[in-house]
Amino acid sequence: MSALDQALELKRSGQLDAAVIALEGVLADNASHPVALTHLAEVQVKRGRLAEASAALDRAERAAGTTAASARVRGDIAYQQQRWEEAARAYGDADALGDRGIWALVRQARCHLKMKDPQGARGAASRAVERDPGSPHGWVMLGDISLSENAISNAALAEAETMYERAHERAPGDKDPEKMRAFIRAARAAAAGGGKRMANQA
Repeated sequence: MSALDQALELKRSGQLDAAVIALEGVLADNASHPVALTHLAEVQVKRGRLAEASAALDRAERAAGTTAASARVRGDIAYQQQRWEEAARAYGDADALGDRGIWALVRQARCHLKMKDPQGARGAASRAVERDPGSPHGWVMLGDISLSENAISNAALAEAETMYERAHERAPGDKDPEKMRAFIRAARAAAAGGGKRMANQA
């Protein structure tokens, strides 16, 4: 197993401090290794070290330009800083550059929702569901969008309930399945209480 593979295994297992040390070891041999730098930036985001993450990402993009992975991490940094427009743009870049997961799309949808743009949010969330209909995350996002209006209509409540039920069906063994169920109960409670506005979930 290569030094980079060992570093990525530490990252996958959640040993973030050890992953940083291992990635810095890879960079000691090749200071401009774009893959190692991008992974280092991602680990630093997870550690809450956003300045270090940005510095590593800048080095990665100087070496290899913007890639789907670096754009996604750029979005994560902006998201953590609550710079919603910048984050949405970066996640869009990741998708355009070939990112085939749904993380960037779901996060992009969340950014649009934070910017009071439910139409943009629905577009990104719908694409996430199309790309991976078996994942609960896109369905949860669609449910959140349905509950984001100032006045919750019966139709919006019904749509949200359908989305959250689909999410639960796709992840019945999720470590926190009650969160999805709670959305449904909250929607029903809102209807009974006169349609009070639901708070956006981060």
